[in-house]
Amino acid sequence: MLPASSPFRQDAGCSCLIISVPLLVAILLAVLLFRQDLFPPQMPPEKLPSLPTPAIKIEGVDTGGFYAEAPYIRATDGQLYSLDLSESGWEVASPNPDLDTGNPCKRKSLEPIEAVAGPIDDCLVVQTIGERCPGPLVAFAIAQNGDVWRIRHLKACTIIFSTVCAAFLVLGLIMGLLFAGFRQLILRFT
Repeated sequence: MLPASSPFRQDAGCSCLIISVPLLVAILLAVLLFRQDLFPPQMPPEKLPSLPTPAIKIEGVDTGGFYAEAPYIRATDGQLYSLDLSESGWEVASPNPDLDTGNPCKRKSLEPIEAVAGPIDDCLVVQTIGERCPGPLVAFAIAQNGDVWRIRHLKACTIIFSTVCAAFLVLGLIMGLLFAGFRQLILRFT
């Protein structure tokens, strides 16, 4: 066991510190650069355009594209409607066997919608498709007055953060080792 005042112990502690600081800086820098991807802001509920007649049931959602979702809604007139691509109105739709029927909404989706729309008659949550990151969970709800509401729950995107963080960690380790090596050289020649 080396005494506490041993130069080797002091050098080893200092070298560990010199190596650790660039690693911590690298992690902090990666988190700061990608904080928006790691901690995405949550969107408020949004009211979709009004149907020709009040909505009564969500039949399903077409999730056929990247970050795209088109709800299919049954209205009181018996027609099936889908939200048009521009999301400015509804068009009469034919039944689609490939619709995602999703899952019933949980409190996380219901509470924000109920806060602005009032009591909810029907609610459905689907997972959308993302490109490099997971698509958001999207909930559609029908309020008692027949209005259709949507809320998107954005998910953290860690693929780019993980790649950049790994690169930063390698660079931080190399820098730390170089600093520790330079320190040893300076101590040896002074």
